[in-house]
Amino acid sequence: MAAPSLASYEGKAVVGALKEALRSSNWYVRYAAAQSLEHLHVNYGDVVDITAGSDRYAREMLMYRLESRKLQSLEV
Repeated sequence: MAAPSLASYEGKAVVGALKEALRSSNWYVRYAAAQSLEHLHVNYGDVVDITAGSDRYAREMLMYRLESRKLQSLEV
C-alpha cells in the first residue's frame, strides 16, 4: 500500500525507498514500486543501479514498466 502512495511525493528519499521496494520478494510490491517510479518519470539514468544490478526480478519489473511507458507514448 505504501509504494503507490509514494508516487505523490518527489525527492531522492522517495526514489530510494521505491528502488528498495523493487527488491521485495512480493510481486505486487515490486510492481507497485515500478509503477510509482514510472509515475514519477524517472529515467534510465536514475535507476541504472537497478537495471545493471544482480536482482533479476527488480530489473525485469522496472524494465517492463519503462518499456510500457515508452510504448504508450508511441501510441499517442
